[in-house]
Amino acid sequence: MFAALARVVTSHPSRVVGVWVVAALAVILFAPNLSDHTTGNQQDFLPSSFESVAAQSIGDAEFPATSGATGTLVVSRADGNQLTPADQQTALGLATTLQNDRIAGVTTVSAGQQSIAPDDKVVAIQIAFDGQPGEPQVDDAVPAVRDASSEPSPRCSSPASAR
Repeated sequence: MFAALARVVTSHPSRVVGVWVVAALAVILFAPNLSDHTTGNQQDFLPSSFESVAAQSIGDAEFPATSGATGTLVVSRADGNQLTPADQQTALGLATTLQNDRIAGVTTVSAGQQSIAPDDKVVAIQIAFDGQPGEPQVDDAVPAVRDASSEPSPRCSSPASAR
């Protein structure tokens, strides 16, 4: 039997290669997607009664993952000096103003006392965008945030700038 197979293979090598190519294409085209039948999430293998599964469910509900592009708006004084308490409040107010402006493509703008640098020279405002970097709504939102943050504020007691 093997002798006959060897004779066919050696006498018609191009046909054998062609059969293998057709077989490989058939397997590639008709094979199911592996991700439809497997998962990388080990939580799926555990019963829902396990503590770790319950803890993961609570964590997912209470701390939803932020997806999408994020950015940091850094506010400092134009003269490089420390921000005064009034400057700090103005910068923190800028975060609230930007959030209330509901700029298209921006999901959240946040800043708090933890956003003020230990040396009081800058305030870092966190911005989450609705989409991934490079998507049109994110690309359009970035200049809108810059424009909205560079407008003079009547509450500002000293020169400050956003970078």
